Amino acid sequence: MKPRQLIYQLCFLIMALVAGITASYGQAMKTYIDRNKILIGEHIRFEIKVNLASSNYKVNFDIPDSIPHFDIIDKGKYDTTDAAGVYTMRQTILFTSFDSGVWKFPSFPVTISAPGQGSKSFLSDSVLIQVGYAPSDSSSELRDIKPVMEVFVIDRTWIYYAAGALLLLILAFFIYRYFKNRKKKAPPVFNTKLTAYEEAIKALNQLQPTGSEPKIYYSNLSDIFKRYYSRKTNLNLMP
Repeated sequence: MKPRQLIYQLCFLIMALVAGITASYGQAMKTYIDRNKILIGEHIRFEIKVNLASSNYKVNFDIPDSIPHFDIIDKGKYDTTDAAGVYTMRQTILFTSFDSGVWKFPSFPVTISAPGQGSKSFLSDSVLIQVGYAPSDSSSELRDIKPVMEVFVIDRTWIYYAAGALLLLILAFFIYRYFKNRKKKAPPVFNTKLTAYEEAIKALNQLQPTGSEPKIYYSNLSDIFKRYYSRKTNLNLMP
């Protein structure tokens, strides 16, 4: 066998092997998107569907946690359906964007693995998304600026004046009652610098008994006692 023929056969076998592996995975991966043009904040539903020949296959959707210019709202859980021996695994992503412009929603790897056959990775389709603002309505007529509305304010200043006047009246009433009911301090009955005891002792020392007029002596002695008692009780008992 010529070397060239050997190379051809080897290449054919490699291609057949690759085709066999591809066929063994039975991959038929498709992507769907409900729209590629949105207003800022609107939602986009992006779906990846993988058809498999057997339920023994496992599919891993390696969806990134963050994507530039996009916010992932919900990754969801992939579901599996079986229709006439074709197993379909479906993953739905709900996302939005708040950056105006045209942005590329990138592709990401989808890995398919089967027992005894290893694994194989595929890339999902990338999609261009146009994000914009709501168009202004130029057909609507312009409206004049409304005049400033007058605000009706209730003047309650008189309430404060009335409350202040009432408070002053109450205060004046209590002051009047205080001075009216206050008892004036009684003036002292006797005006002297000596105490009642000292004054009584001094008067007794000056009192001399007289033999001819004992009545006068006892009358003066009685006056000394009355004066002493009057000063102690602050009551004037003097005639």
